[in-house]
Amino acid sequence: MPPEPLTQTGRWLIAGGAVALAALVLACLPADALAGTWATETSPTTNNLAGVACGALQNCVAVGAGPTIVATTNASTASPTWSKQTAPSGATAALTAVSCFSGTACWAVGGLVSTHPELIATINGGSTWTSQTSPSAATAALAGIACASASACWAVGGVVSGHPEIVATANGGSTWTSETSPAGATVALNAISCVSTSVCWAVGAVVSGHPEIIATTNGGSTWTSETAPTSATVALDSIHCVSTTTCFASGSVLGTAGEIIATTNGGSTWTLQSLALADNLLGIACVSATSCWAAGAAGAVGATVDGLTWASQTSGTTNQLAAIAMINSAFGTAVGASGTIDGYRGCVAGGLNLTLPGTISFPAVTLSGLNQTDTTTAALTIDDETGSGLGWHLTATSTTFANGTHTLPTNAATVTGVSALPAAGDCTTATNAIGYPVTIPAASTPPTAVSIFDATAASGAGALSTTLSLSLAIPSGAAKGSYSSTWTITLASGP
Repeated sequence: MPPEPLTQTGRWLIAGGAVALAALVLACLPADALAGTWATETSPTTNNLAGVACGALQNCVAVGAGPTIVATTNASTASPTWSKQTAPSGATAALTAVSCFSGTACWAVGGLVSTHPELIATINGGSTWTSQTSPSAATAALAGIACASASACWAVGGVVSGHPEIVATANGGSTWTSETSPAGATVALNAISCVSTSVCWAVGAVVSGHPEIIATTNGGSTWTSETAPTSATVALDSIHCVSTTTCFASGSVLGTAGEIIATTNGGSTWTLQSLALADNLLGIACVSATSCWAAGAAGAVGATVDGLTWASQTSGTTNQLAAIAMINSAFGTAVGASGTIDGYRGCVAGGLNLTLPGTISFPAVTLSGLNQTDTTTAALTIDDETGSGLGWHLTATSTTFANGTHTLPTNAATVTGVSALPAAGDCTTATNAIGYPVTIPAASTPPTAVSIFDATAASGAGALSTTLSLSLAIPSGAAKGSYSSTWTITLASGP
């Protein structure tokens, strides 16, 4: 059941031309971005899942052995529904990775079929998947794929003729071509991440005692090797780049902790991160340069909110997690052994919380015998800690401004706009569906409330600093004196 609406009532006073609203203040405790929870979701398969990608707020796809394809169209909800999709008839190899550029366009890669790697794609959200043809020279299995647009994708994999496989398409997969890895790259590549159609990084197995890292800044025309930290000595299994300067890569056990390395200068230098995780980290996903999650063996999950130090989280499973995708700071999915699907819900510290200001004051108004408009702003804090993904709405109603027998018009008060900016503990930016201005209804008994802000589904999770821009119409014939009005502001779940 959605949480009960929160209602606060205040009183407007017009005294000597000044207007104020007194209201109670509700406690509002910002949530830590790491305070989310992981919980297993119902999976339609028991086959091992090796890759997952989300191309939109509601659309995620996972792939694995079989070949297996499962997908959801309500990913950013409390209980996503996953269902199987059908692989092309000629696709018989296990799928190892998937990349989605949108909610409808995805590509997946995998093992060998008749000496060439598996490449399949959908442009209709998985209603149909079709096989694509790899280059004739591509004869190694593919382990990672990244699509930077609906046309441009790169995939990487095993060793062919002494160098790792890199294939690319610039036309959505109608044709794929082989690209040349650096001369010093001689081991398999496990993962790739692209931030544009020009800039990509790929990582892989160990060469000369350190993990392979290669990059391109010209769309794959040339690839160059980069230097891993001297203390990084094991294979890297996953990489996620959030910009042309910042990437995070995760890997196997280093001593007693999982290994994550990062660059903040476009790969000129990579550094080892501080971890509290003791398992192989097979997947990594970021939503910003400071907020990332990693998953791996025995259900290990960890996160960072500063882009430097990592803390462990409880995943809800002990099965190996092979891949992870984060839609935003409030919603994510990790997949792994035996068809495991583990969902993340951030900002789940409580219910809906509303903080109203102690007073709101309009500037003094001197009656002039003309129609006048007075304006002000009101600061609220809204905090959605339900983790439901349903969104929320803020409504308002009021009694008529009155001074004895004198009243202001019932349409005197208007909300001319609302801004909602992230506050401490924010998980997702609110997407507002309301157009302005909105007249706050008034009558002797408060009429039906109207929405003054509407956070659509899968938005507005966590704390938001919200500012109402208010306008008060004072007619030419207004009588001097003190007016009062009772306002009811309600915060409720759902858009």
